[in-house]
Amino acid sequence: MLIIAIDPGVTTGVAIWDTTAKAVVFSFEETSAIVVIRRIEDFLTHKYLTSVDDYDIPIVIEDFIGAGMRTREATDTLMKLGFFWYYYLYRNARVVKRVPQARNAYKSQARALLPDGHHTVDAL
Repeated sequence: MLIIAIDPGVTTGVAIWDTTAKAVVFSFEETSAIVVIRRIEDFLTHKYLTSVDDYDIPIVIEDFIGAGMRTREATDTLMKLGFFWYYYLYRNARVVKRVPQARNAYKSQARALLPDGHHTVDAL
C-alpha cells in the first residue's frame, strides 16, 4: 500500500511511502500546487494506478499552526493546504491532517531516508 505525505508551504514537500517495500518510492519539492498534483498523478498512473480515479490511497497533509501576524508565507501555506485538502476530498481519497508536532518523533528516520530534501523530510 502507498501513503502520500504532503507538507504544504511556499515550497511543498512530497514523499510517497510504500508500506510493503518499506521505502520511499517517490519524493520531490515544488513551489507550484498545480505542479505538485500533476507530478503525483503522473507518478501514480505510470507506476501504480490504472487511472487517477482509482484513489484508494491515504493522503496525509501536514496541518498549519500559526500564531501572530499572518505573513505572506503563512497565507501561501494555508491556501495550499486548503487546495490539497479539497482536491483530494473531491477525488474521494482518504485524507488525513497531521499536526506538525507528530513528525518530530520520526524526523531523524525520515532524514536518513531523504538526506537531500528539507521539505520532503517534513512531509514524511
